[in-house]
This record gives sequence, structure tokens and C-alpha cells, in this order.
Amino acid sequence: DEMLQSISTPHAQAEADSPAWVDQISVLDQIFKRRHLDKQTGVHNYATTYASLLGPLRSQITSFVEIGIGSVASFDGSVRSAKGEIVPLDNNMKYWQWHPRGKGYRPGASLLAWEEYFPNAHIVGIDLDSTVVQRINSGTVSSKNAVGMNHTRISARHANTQDTAQVATLNLSGVDVIIDDGLHSWEAQQQTLVNMWPSLREGGYYFIEDVATAQQANNSNAARILAAGGASFVQLGTWERQHKHAPGNMILLRKRRTRAGRQSNQSNV
Repeated sequence: DEMLQSISTPHAQAEADSPAWVDQISVLDQIFKRRHLDKQTGVHNYATTYASLLGPLRSQITSFVEIGIGSVASFDGSVRSAKGEIVPLDNNMKYWQWHPRGKGYRPGASLLAWEEYFPNAHIVGIDLDSTVVQRINSGTVSSKNAVGMNHTRISARHANTQDTAQVATLNLSGVDVIIDDGLHSWEAQQQTLVNMWPSLREGGYYFIEDVATAQQANNSNAARILAAGGASFVQLGTWERQHKHAPGNMILLRKRRTRAGRQSNQSNV
């Protein structure tokens, strides 16, 4: 499998062709900046990690999922879930008001960024807020807080990724990349990982953004989840720029290939 072969040695490729690699990071970073995303350098610096690992695969990635589109709800600390009940959120809802992205940010902006970066990928956004999901899918703009899209490679799904039954209704499988940029609590991130992990393809990558490491200190459940899910731990970012409401650490996981999967890949070479 060319994708898996390429993704296993990105840093070696970077050393072999340093100028081109720097350019690849710059390309993604400029996209993030143009969309006013906190993934850019100078904020969370996620562009470097994403471009280093996924840059060589830009044309090969076909299935991409991001959890957390951005709410169009008023900043009252709650949105309605897929079941219709009010779901309280943390201060991340108010975070947009003072974040460096400022007024230029719009819900769905990261989906546009990924669509631009991965030319052959179908981009799926998942969110609790049914209003932003509807607006993205219809391509309409009815509020200053909503981004309208008419892009055939972008779609949005309404679900609470902490709810196993709701995730099952998404019917996702064989996903190349999953990014969790949803609710930034360790409990939510763990449950989302458990629920979304089966949707990731063997050899695929799972990123958890905005991890507050202090929340993990007394929570040994993480090790059990990763072991049960067949994950191989890759990196816990140490470049955190500590914001009041959005710690900037990242956890990166790669789904281990089974013996059958490895043999299948070898027979196809």
C-alpha cells in the first residue's frame, strides 16, 4: 500500500529534501492563516505536524473526518445534541471571541482548509450543532456566524461522538485521517476515541487536538483504551502554547496493521 509505505518515513524524506519539506509546511500554514485557524504557527503550531506526516500523502488521502465544525449557537455555553437535549459546553464556546482568529473565523473554516490541502479527499465534518451542519450541507449563509459552502467534497454530519449509538449511525469506515477538534475535555476525548477508532483504516492516523495534559495525570483509563484499540502511540506534543481555554498539546495515534493486513499489502506490491 503506497500510502502506508509513504507515511511511515516522513522525517527521513524531510531530511533528504529539506527545502521542499519546508515549502510543504509553509503551504499548509498559509492555508490555515488564510482561514484564521488556530492550527497555524504562532498559535498551536499544528501545521508542522500535519504537513510533516500527511504532506507526502496529499493526493492519496481520500477519506478525511474532523470532529468539531464550530458552533453557530449564541455564546451561551450550550447547544442542542442530536437527541435534542441541551448539552453544556465549557468555555471553548466563548473562546472564539478573544482568540487570535478573531472575527475572521467562521464555523467550517477548517473543512475548507482541508479540502484545499487534500485535492482528492472527501471531507466530513461532525458536530453537535444541527444548525451549522444544516447550513454547511445546504451551502447557505443566514448568519454572520455561519459559513456557506457549495463544495461537492465537503459534507457535515450531526452527532455526539461521545454517544456510541449516534456514532454507529454515521456508518463510517476505512477513514484515512480522523481529527478530534471537538469538546476539549479529556473525558470527551477518550470516549470519542473509543467510539471513532473502529472507523479508522489500518495504518490510518488519529489526531486529538487541544489536549490539557494536566487532566490526564490521574486518569489511567487512557492506557487501557489505547491498548484495547490496537493503537501505537506516536507523539504527545511538547510545544504547548498555554491559552486560558485551549491548551495546545496534541496526541497522535496510528492504527496498527494486523498480520493479515500486512500480508495483503505485501502480496499487492
